Amino acid sequence: MASNGKNGVGKPGRSTTKDSDMGANDKEEKKDLSGSEQVEKEGKTPVTDDNGGKTPSAEPVEEEVGDELQDVLKPLGGDITEVLLAKRRRLEMNTSAAIDISKEKIENVWKTQKEQREDLTMKCSQQFLTLFQQWDIDVQKAKEQEEHLTVSIRLGFI
Repeated sequence: MASNGKNGVGKPGRSTTKDSDMGANDKEEKKDLSGSEQVEKEGKTPVTDDNGGKTPSAEPVEEEVGDELQDVLKPLGGDITEVLLAKRRRLEMNTSAAIDISKEKIENVWKTQKEQREDLTMKCSQQFLTLFQQWDIDVQKAKEQEEHLTVSIRLGFI
């Protein structure tokens, strides 16, 4: 509560202080405040845990861990690159082999299907040829019967 500079004036039960005393009290309050209260006092938003409790910000800890991790990984940088390149080569070889195997299988299936189509075409052609030959024989018989009927009619059956 801001003071108007008069001592002893204010709400009963509260003491008022001068402006110079307020600055000293603020410093003492900062020393007494816990981490989360200090963060609230300074206007920063504290991080809350799962239970709704307030915890101090974790950013400095994350930065320290990140720096430590980078320090540990620096000597391994070249090794990681080599490992990744080796893995990439193996992946390319495996992919290439899988593609070759797939191509081979597809070509075998096409070849088998082509042979099956040729067999089916041959069987159908043979059946059609047999049918056509039978039809030709039936046409010849019909012509002979027609001629026989024509001769019979001319001789006097009519």
